[in-house]
Amino acid sequence: MQNIGILKINETAEKNPSCIRFDKGSAKFPFPEEFFPLLEKVKKKIKGRYFHYPKTGGEDKLKEQIVKFEAQNGRQISPRNITITHGGMSGLFAFFYLLLKTGDEVITSRYCFEGFSLLIDHFKLFQKRVDLSKIGDIEKAVTSKTKAIILNSPENPTGKVYSQEEIEKIVDLAKKRKLWVLSDEVMNRIVYEGAERYGPSFEGQVVVVNSFSKMWFIPGIRVGWLVTKKEKLSEEFSNFISIQSIGVNLFSQLLMAEILEKIDFEKFLERRLKTLFQRKKIFEQNLKENEIDYLSRVEGGMNFYVNLRQDAAKLASKILKEGKVAFIPGVLFEGRPSTYARFGFGGVTEEGIIRGIKIVSNFL
Repeated sequence: MQNIGILKINETAEKNPSCIRFDKGSAKFPFPEEFFPLLEKVKKKIKGRYFHYPKTGGEDKLKEQIVKFEAQNGRQISPRNITITHGGMSGLFAFFYLLLKTGDEVITSRYCFEGFSLLIDHFKLFQKRVDLSKIGDIEKAVTSKTKAIILNSPENPTGKVYSQEEIEKIVDLAKKRKLWVLSDEVMNRIVYEGAERYGPSFEGQVVVVNSFSKMWFIPGIRVGWLVTKKEKLSEEFSNFISIQSIGVNLFSQLLMAEILEKIDFEKFLERRLKTLFQRKKIFEQNLKENEIDYLSRVEGGMNFYVNLRQDAAKLASKILKEGKVAFIPGVLFEGRPSTYARFGFGGVTEEGIIRGIKIVSNFL
């Protein structure tokens, strides 16, 4: 399987400590202080006990807490509907492996997370890129070979948040045409300026993938989950993860169960959203001052999709080498040469945002 191009750029930028890191798609916050006492609680729970293999499908306590967490999205589910995964990518891989076969078509947004495209290539599927906000375009793209629609809101890389009406139309179409809907919701709580946060119901064939990486700002924990109301499928997901790796790290599962139970997520998120909103505001202001355009209003997530008015891949390489500023060229999100590039603001200081955009502007 081909390596993720974003990670290659991350690794190159990592070698230069002075590099301004717009290449990161996640936020950079210290490990939360309020989590440290919970680490001690987990240690006490396993002290004197044989540290055994995790339970197939995930630990019961964690799944019970996820049931409560998903209730905030208006979903009534049970632990039987949940499979614990190794972060979001593990869940995506399980979906593709179990539900799609060579030659199937998958509909995605015109601008989509590189990981979707790499999985589509790996499993020898066909990707059809459309404007998901236009239901007519989706309908035209559906053929007898179409098997799934991938929905990502807030969208990576554009920052678009799909409305309830848009999502319901997609789910209705998928139900009518007997298609799977894979809803990637790893950032669905990171929204700004009153943007509507909505996830699809489980009518028809809907599978949700989520993770603790983005919304809890601890990507290194590598714990995520899949949700489906189809219990037989949930069992297949669980067995797949078990065959693949015996299960997800037990300590991480126990820690996340404690965090979900003991930490007020709304307060936890509110403090960090204030910081992200301020960084977004500074980024937007400096793009305007330097007369640099971007694709659409950023309603959620941690990225701007910026128009550099020339081949972004060539420019990204040049600016990384000479200007010590890293960002992700749009070819990785569009599957073709593009003048656009993803600039992540979640891990950059306000001073770094101002300086970094100025450097890019000078190259333009």
